[in-house]
Amino acid sequence: MAGKIEICTTDYIGTKEFKGHRFGKVVDRTKTSEVLIGGDDKEYGIAMSQTTREDLRLDLKGHDWYMYDENYGTSEEKYFVQFIRHAMDELKKKYTDIYLLRNERTFKIYRFSDGKAVEPDFVLFLTEKDTKKALSFQLFVEPKGQHLLKTDQWKEDFLKEIESHFEVVDLFETDKYKLVGLPFYNEALRKQEFKKMFERIVGSKEGKKEKSDLFFSDVIPDEEIDKDLKFDDHLPIYTVEAVATSFREQTTPKVLGWKPMNKGKKFNDAYFIAKVVGRSMEPKISDGSWCLFRFEKGGSRHGIVLVESKRVSDPETQQSFTIKSYNSEKKYFKDGTWEHKKIVLSPANKEFKDIVLIKVPGDEFKVIAEFIQVLGRGNQ
Repeated sequence: MAGKIEICTTDYIGTKEFKGHRFGKVVDRTKTSEVLIGGDDKEYGIAMSQTTREDLRLDLKGHDWYMYDENYGTSEEKYFVQFIRHAMDELKKKYTDIYLLRNERTFKIYRFSDGKAVEPDFVLFLTEKDTKKALSFQLFVEPKGQHLLKTDQWKEDFLKEIESHFEVVDLFETDKYKLVGLPFYNEALRKQEFKKMFERIVGSKEGKKEKSDLFFSDVIPDEEIDKDLKFDDHLPIYTVEAVATSFREQTTPKVLGWKPMNKGKKFNDAYFIAKVVGRSMEPKISDGSWCLFRFEKGGSRHGIVLVESKRVSDPETQQSFTIKSYNSEKKYFKDGTWEHKKIVLSPANKEFKDIVLIKVPGDEFKVIAEFIQVLGRGNQ
């Protein structure tokens, strides 16, 4: 039977020819999709205009370069859209007809070696200005979560082949196109590589690495690090949201990567690195800064801390956790219980007001971690 199956198996070879199609016949004016909320990526299915994460929130209706009114994608997809938003001023200096399309099962491209299908998550369209024969670019992009970087490596390999192998057919003589597949986009681990390739293709004149890119240039993915290096001279990078959620749910936060630290200092599993979003702690902590924290181990608390409570609503993120200077007055009862008579969470930036909580039971307010120092300043 195995022999007969092998005889009947067809080997496929993907073509290197790309055919042009009228845009209106391929892309629907409106697109309705069903999404499952509550998976591993908490951003999936949440509108980009309504996410509580300030670093991801964007009302796309006000940006005519995005071809739909909303984006319900993963956190990595939202980060990529933000990347394009920040690059837009530079792109407009050199290009016209700039459009970013979310590929909602609109089209597929096929691997040259065996015809295996790929549906790129995004396509960026660009047309050069001030040239005798306008050159139009189509850039295929796949944002990927850390857990898929290795699993989908074959897709990235194929995307990188497109630039040097594509052949465009069935176009008018006046048309001139360049098709390019870019490396995977991952905000924490691959942004530097992606940005370097992106700038090479589109001819960006910025030429400088962002501070966040430099900070991540030596980070080791969780699945690649030697276990003996963990918490010795390499510390885990988490999101603040993941730390707060895991503390509340008594789970382990997802590691974005491992950052090498100064070997002259001693660390343990109480230390971690996270990005602080928001301006409320400026100038002490700039928006977007990468900071060193230490999980709360009990005892007196002073200085800047990460706290979590259902009574807290951060004015910038609307989340139930925040990073502020902490002061508390406690009241003890005869039965051995106690409560916070008054808690004051103070911003460093005087544009923001204190968060004041009155009569808070001890189990309704938690100090999660203590701020130690800024490791890398934000770039916004």
